[in-house]
Amino acid sequence: MGAWVNATTCSLTSCDNSNHEIINNICVYKACAGSGSVSCSGNGGSGERVGTCVNGSWQYSNICKLNKCDTPNNVIQNNICIANSGSDLTKIADSSVLSNFNQLTTAQLVNIIGEFNVYYPHTSHGSQLISGMKNIGGISLTNFDAFVEAGFDLGSSSWDTNVRNYLDGHPLVNLVTASWCGQLSSASLNVQTHYINKMAKLEQDFPNVTFIYQTGHPRGAEYSYSCTESNTAYTNNQLIRNYAKNNNKYLFDFDELDSHILQNNTQVSCEQNCTTSTFKKNYPQECTWGTSAYSCSHSKSPNCDRKGRAFLILLALISGHRF
Repeated sequence: MGAWVNATTCSLTSCDNSNHEIINNICVYKACAGSGSVSCSGNGGSGERVGTCVNGSWQYSNICKLNKCDTPNNVIQNNICIANSGSDLTKIADSSVLSNFNQLTTAQLVNIIGEFNVYYPHTSHGSQLISGMKNIGGISLTNFDAFVEAGFDLGSSSWDTNVRNYLDGHPLVNLVTASWCGQLSSASLNVQTHYINKMAKLEQDFPNVTFIYQTGHPRGAEYSYSCTESNTAYTNNQLIRNYAKNNNKYLFDFDELDSHILQNNTQVSCEQNCTTSTFKKNYPQECTWGTSAYSCSHSKSPNCDRKGRAFLILLALISGHRF
């Protein structure tokens, strides 16, 4: 329904269908109002059914995607809550989990990787775990996005806006993590407001996406922190680590993986000895050892191998595998 203007153009004033609205003088279906997901339960847990906007109305999936089990310590596997069959319920990837890697077969790794569409903003330090995963035979990482440096990392003031915009345009992404460069050694960075609060808001706004927190690298072969900077990095990494542990978050502990190595079945730490008048403390520093078999940014390939294995172990835990 409309009115003629200058006897040539019909300027619409209403639509015949109540589900339509006028956009650019054309009646089209209205955008869907309300939430794009609804709560649901079943298979021993609770979760959400995701909706698709069709002709102005939400059409919700018949599948209830579980995100919580009714029974404490049960785990979600193949979208069913089952009793945990193993002893390892950790959500933290650090050097203590590396011995589990040999329990994963190539076929299991392929299946685990296939469950995830990953967005991983990172710069050069963050590429270490990608390099390590690429060095593992028999697997493909084609469904991991942003292999090439994304042009920003967690040091960017707009990192969360960039992630949010990407997720809005890529609804199939179901896992996000991002790395630091050396920003955690800067006293001017407020980790709570710059990182933790923003991560929590992203988790709230994208409930169907798994977010993995990360610590930052310590002093390394190419980045020689002062005692003041090492103290700042140590304090900030501890803040992130404690938040993840206390709030049951997934954590890729970049700092711990850098600064610990397994020797004779014992975790040995690599440390910077600070004996200045202000700082008399041993601070974590990167363990560099061996000969690089391939290019590994700012470090050597054994370090990248460890980070690649740790990240795959974390993906296995997220997918429901127990060691």
